[in-house]
Amino acid sequence: MVIDEVKSIWASRDVLWNLTLRELRSKYRRSFLGWSWSMLNPLATVGIFGFVFGVIFGAKAPSGDPSGITDFTSVNLCTRPAWN
Repeated sequence: MVIDEVKSIWASRDVLWNLTLRELRSKYRRSFLGWSWSMLNPLATVGIFGFVFGVIFGAKAPSGDPSGITDFTSVNLCTRPAWN
């Protein structure tokens, strides 16, 4: 069941936290921006895509069913993590 899976993940949160920290430390060890690059890179991608397709090309996203969002940048921000 879903509740049992959530309890299992919650019980191992310390292990997940330590593995995540180890991954970030090893990946961005000699990087100038460090950990902030893991956030700046996707945000820059969303900003560039939003400017190019939303402003220059004037693309309009189809209206969301429950939300009604039509802004291309907002839709791109929501879908980019799943796509990557």
